[in-house]
Amino acid sequence: YNQAQDAILKWEKKWRQLVGVEGFTDGIYFYQQNKGSNLYLIFQKQGNKILGKKYGFQSDYIVCLRGVIRRNILEDVTQISYGIDFIPQVESVDPINLSKWYRISWDKISNSSKYPLHYAYNNKDHHIESCQKEFDKNP
Repeated sequence: YNQAQDAILKWEKKWRQLVGVEGFTDGIYFYQQNKGSNLYLIFQKQGNKILGKKYGFQSDYIVCLRGVIRRNILEDVTQISYGIDFIPQVESVDPINLSKWYRISWDKISNSSKYPLHYAYNNKDHHIESCQKEFDKNP
């Protein structure tokens, strides 16, 4: 019985690696382009669909995006750039390889003293809602 349980756990771990983000449970996820970068990606996963925001912390760079997740690749990406001086514009962009980004767990964020992480945590629902509104206005 114990060997079977161990085998199942190893298989599940291997399966998650193969499937990548596509195999994650539905929810909101947070990524940083790389450690030390101020470029972030926050998205809500529902099934294999993604809706979220890529932004530079304390910068004018803000884009809402949506697409389909296949393994660790965000494909069929449509984005809307917007901000104070921008007229919203819907455009297709290149796929995003999430395995090249650094995933930060919400547990780690809640224990961090870094303000950009707390900003993401405290505003995660707002980020998703604001992007949904942008796509509703600009289908």
